Amino acid sequence: MSKLISPALLWAGAPRPNRTREASTANSDRSSNNCSEIDKPISSKKKQDGKQVSRLWLDKGRFWDQIQPLDEELENASCLSRSVENAWWELKAAKQVLKEHPKIAIAPTTSTIVFLVVALIGVFVVAHSTETSEQEQLDEELALSQLLYAKEEIIIQDEYLRTKASTDEMATALVDGLERAYAPLKMLELYVRQNPVYPYIEDNFPAIAADVMDVADLPGKAYTLGIAPFAVVADKYPFGNNAGAIGHDNLNHCQVVPDEKMEATNNGTDCSPECGLPSETRCYPSRRAITYLSVETRMLTLDGPVTLVQGGYAFIMRHPIFVNVSADPFGVGQYNETFGRSYAAHNCTAPVCYNETSGLRYWGQADSLLSFQRWLDLAQLDLFTQNKIAYRIIDPVKDMVLTSVGSISNEPITKNIIAYNRVLKLETSPDGGWMEHSTAYGSEVANAETPVWRDPLLVSVAIIALYLGAILTMMVVNKRRHKKLLQSMLPTKTLPYIERGRNFCEQFSTITVLFSDIVSYTSMAAEMSPLEVVNMLNELYFLYDKLAEKHGVYKVETIGDAFMCAGGVPDECSPLEGACAIADMGLDMIEATRSFVTSGGLKIQIRVGMHSGPAVAAVVGLKMPHYCLFGDTVNTASRMESNSEAMRVHLSGSTHAILQANETKKYNLTPRGEMNIKGKGKMYTYWLDSPDHLQSFPLLQESAAI
Repeated sequence: MSKLISPALLWAGAPRPNRTREASTANSDRSSNNCSEIDKPISSKKKQDGKQVSRLWLDKGRFWDQIQPLDEELENASCLSRSVENAWWELKAAKQVLKEHPKIAIAPTTSTIVFLVVALIGVFVVAHSTETSEQEQLDEELALSQLLYAKEEIIIQDEYLRTKASTDEMATALVDGLERAYAPLKMLELYVRQNPVYPYIEDNFPAIAADVMDVADLPGKAYTLGIAPFAVVADKYPFGNNAGAIGHDNLNHCQVVPDEKMEATNNGTDCSPECGLPSETRCYPSRRAITYLSVETRMLTLDGPVTLVQGGYAFIMRHPIFVNVSADPFGVGQYNETFGRSYAAHNCTAPVCYNETSGLRYWGQADSLLSFQRWLDLAQLDLFTQNKIAYRIIDPVKDMVLTSVGSISNEPITKNIIAYNRVLKLETSPDGGWMEHSTAYGSEVANAETPVWRDPLLVSVAIIALYLGAILTMMVVNKRRHKKLLQSMLPTKTLPYIERGRNFCEQFSTITVLFSDIVSYTSMAAEMSPLEVVNMLNELYFLYDKLAEKHGVYKVETIGDAFMCAGGVPDECSPLEGACAIADMGLDMIEATRSFVTSGGLKIQIRVGMHSGPAVAAVVGLKMPHYCLFGDTVNTASRMESNSEAMRVHLSGSTHAILQANETKKYNLTPRGEMNIKGKGKMYTYWLDSPDHLQSFPLLQESAAI
């Protein structure tokens, strides 16, 4: 049975075990010079060939070379990423604790709900009081708002009527401007009717066009006149960059561009498939549809809009010219079918191009290029912009804005402009938009709005409540984790003493202690990186921890490659139960290590030693309290391990005697004989062997998966 003793007795009656690993001369694994040199204490150094040789596996340079990549990785990681990762692991750990102990969440949850309810009620009460005060103020402002609304309504109606009147005037001005631009074409028609013989028109066209332009008195004279007998472009005034248009038959949509005009026409366009021409043939742009419409209706047509090189848009005005050929005023037959030309209108016959009843024959067309900006200048729309009227003119066919002046409203006044064969849409509004009422009419009693701060405050209160609840929950969880950590570090029976700041110590009459270490560990470590050594030990100790849990023995500590566990502590049992558990543990460790392979592909060997006897257990340390065993039993078990052999379990006589008393399970115990044990003298020891102890070891699979 165990009994509590004073901590002062720990040092008086129980010497600390010597943890120095010194092998006997009979141990083949420790006999080599290299191993004995490496296994000396840290301070041990010698001169070899005039050079000082230190322990390779403790070389600081090699160690920090391995650690440096980890330090750089941590430094390169951003503070945010580290914080997120830490928070994730904290939440994951808290979830696991709450899953194991759901009742600990009751207190923080209840506190959170109570705080939330009280805070929400307070917010609603204050918000209602504020809303009542605002309602009284709104009632006083109701009459004033109705008066202001009525005044603004009069202004808005007046603004609408003025804008609508301006819209009608602008539409009329645009039509008038188009008529002014149309006047030169009509004048040119009169010249042609006076003398329709083309050689005369061809020789005198520049002078005729100049006279027409002067008479028309167009502002800026930014205007182009053209003449096209039978719709074939013959001349332009001013000629400018119109060389590519000369010879273009507007009634022939399959007219091929000659090679010499390829550059002037920008290489033409693809010919229509119905023309039946080779795919590489280039044709003039097709103008037949709009030209034929002009001839058929015998009225002006607008073609476009087209984009100008200098920017903006323009319309092509086409005016058909018909001449009465029923009489020959000059008596020399100039009014023949071709008017002195060598060709007639392409694919244009009676009654469209010739009316036998009236005697009118299609002579050709007069055309002009009217820039849209020139049209606006002719309409003098700038007078309306001075009255702060914004407008926009849209081509609904091509769905494009031709011009936009000022900031127009999203709800403009719309009016269609009939421009011969085209319909344009004029949209107007006051520049900057329509005047709007500054306040609602107030036909109904205005209700005070909920304070704008109420909902955000409610959300804030909820967030604060949840935050406090989370803090309380984490405090409870951390307390539970702290307790769980202490339970994993210390036996449960010691915790009441530790929590009250009291010392704990306990004496056991008979326990069995096991030590193990890795054979040639220091030479292996010298050939491995520190990280590889850590991984190897972690994999191996994970396996041993599972074995300790399986056999119900207590893992005391690990020191480097040394593993220490004990049977019969901290919960005292019979000496036979403790010794059998440790014996099974040692055999399982041998068999498990025999099949164990590290992640780096290494196989290792261990030595195991056991001894049974009295010991004292105590919790020592303030910052890192540890449950330790003290007494000669611990020291003797360590000596058994250091004098053991690879992959064998070495027993003292006391442990042998206890195992021999087991009547239900027989162990394979082999005498080793009398040995000289350092610090103990001569001792008769034994081997614990079990060749067929394990057929398979499933824990290795779980260890390899970690």
